[in-house]
Amino acid sequence: MSIRRRIATLLVALISAGAILIGTVSYASAHRLILENKKADMSNTINLIDIHVTSAIRNIEELTDYTAKEPAIEKAVDSGNALPDTNVAALNSWFDHFYNTYESVSNFYLLNEENEITFQYQEDSKIYSLTNLEGTLKKAKEHSVRSFWTGVQYSQKASRISSPMIYLVHAVNGTLGEDGTKAEGMLVLEFDPDSFANLLINNMSAFSHQHTMILDGDGNVVCSTNASEPEYLDRIAEKLNGGERYFELKWNQETNYIYGRYNGLTGWQIVTIVPTKDVFPQLAQLRNYILLIVVGMVLVCWLIGLWFAYTLTKPINKLRDAMEQTEKGNFEIRIQERRMDEIGSLIHSFNYMSSVIKNLIQKISEEKVAQKNAELGALQAQINPHFLYNTLDTVNWMLLTRGENDISDIIIDLGDLMKYSIHGDIELVEIEQEKEYIASYLRIQKCRMEQRLNYEIEIPEELCRYKIPKLTLQPIVENAISHGIEPKETGGNLWIRIYEQFEQIIISVKDDGVGIASEELPEESRYGSIGLSNVQRRIQLHYGSGYGIVLKKCIPCGTEVMIRIPKEQ
Repeated sequence: MSIRRRIATLLVALISAGAILIGTVSYASAHRLILENKKADMSNTINLIDIHVTSAIRNIEELTDYTAKEPAIEKAVDSGNALPDTNVAALNSWFDHFYNTYESVSNFYLLNEENEITFQYQEDSKIYSLTNLEGTLKKAKEHSVRSFWTGVQYSQKASRISSPMIYLVHAVNGTLGEDGTKAEGMLVLEFDPDSFANLLINNMSAFSHQHTMILDGDGNVVCSTNASEPEYLDRIAEKLNGGERYFELKWNQETNYIYGRYNGLTGWQIVTIVPTKDVFPQLAQLRNYILLIVVGMVLVCWLIGLWFAYTLTKPINKLRDAMEQTEKGNFEIRIQERRMDEIGSLIHSFNYMSSVIKNLIQKISEEKVAQKNAELGALQAQINPHFLYNTLDTVNWMLLTRGENDISDIIIDLGDLMKYSIHGDIELVEIEQEKEYIASYLRIQKCRMEQRLNYEIEIPEELCRYKIPKLTLQPIVENAISHGIEPKETGGNLWIRIYEQFEQIIISVKDDGVGIASEELPEESRYGSIGLSNVQRRIQLHYGSGYGIVLKKCIPCGTEVMIRIPKEQ
């Protein structure tokens, strides 16, 4: 894949990933914020409904309590007395006023202590017999309160079941429970759930499809804003009884948010149900907008990426074409580019390099002509060390041409030794030069002795700038090879070390050869060879008698020659 495509692909991938990430985060953030706001709206709505229900229930109970204290009511619950017409008229008048105040009340009943009906407001009663009301009365008497709200009740006569009703049972002169002051009778109010819904809920909704209902303790619908479906009412009642107040339920392939609130005055549960489509009516539109923006950003960034990659790689392609021409030998080519960035600097360097190469080729051509002329002059010169060195160099090139690399290496090392030695006017040289010289010498010896000679040279870089007398190492190394390693049948190892000690330079040449006799060591005037003696004399002449060579016998075999000289740059 070309650089242009790589850059374009990378830019598109990075920007697309960023756009998708931003779109996803934006959508999730919007979803979360909208959901939190809608939850707050649902919570506020159900709080308002609960306040409204509590207020309506309290008003009904206060009016009922006031009604129960009327003298006509107290006389009516007395089972021993028949109600006179005036009393009946007073009761009807009173209940007419109550009925006109709350249209959801469908009937009134007065019962004595024996739970017998002593007065009934409407003749068309949904309580067909006291047997139908016994369960309600028994449940009411389980609470030591003045009034008690029942759940949904069904009155039955024969095979006919009446519509559901709701009852408020209120004690007359006492409480409903068996403990404490027992009531002399009871005032029972009968409510129609359909009209009761308008009284309590009153269509208080914040969403178009919001469904609000009131459930009694058994999970039955006391009142509702619309028809309820029994298949999910049980699930709602189960979660509410389990202590959950906010949860989600899914039915008919749709998720619904449900809020519940317990009303302590009646013991009922106020429930509101909102479909997710009402909570997020514009969610799909928001998602489409975000998707459209992301796709648009990707397309725009793709075009920008292509343009950027083209402008970036165009001068690189020019440089590539120019380099191909240069490879073919065209050094006249130049790239016209005014860019001031790194690519412009690279093109400038290429143009400069082409000019330099052209000049070098021209210079080399001129030097070759001069070299030919010099070689012709050298043939006419007398044979001297310089001529021998040039001859060795010529032999080396001939060997390289014929593939004799090993012999060529020896010739090169021999030439370096000769070149180093013919400059006799130099007395002190840097350790680095002496190191190169002795390395060439050891390579020649290694080629001669092969596996019978191994050597190591260890000289720190920081000591290479200091000076020592020229040709100090070669006589010592030659003596170690000739008298120590070569007489040994298996050969041996040679170690050359130069290090610093007490502001002095220590040169150590150590071998594991046959060694020297013990009686020779104390005789300072004898060093085993003319070469060692010459080195000792040169050192003491140059630095004084306090410096020079020290011989040490190594255990179990071998010899170490140590030279001590001062540090001198």
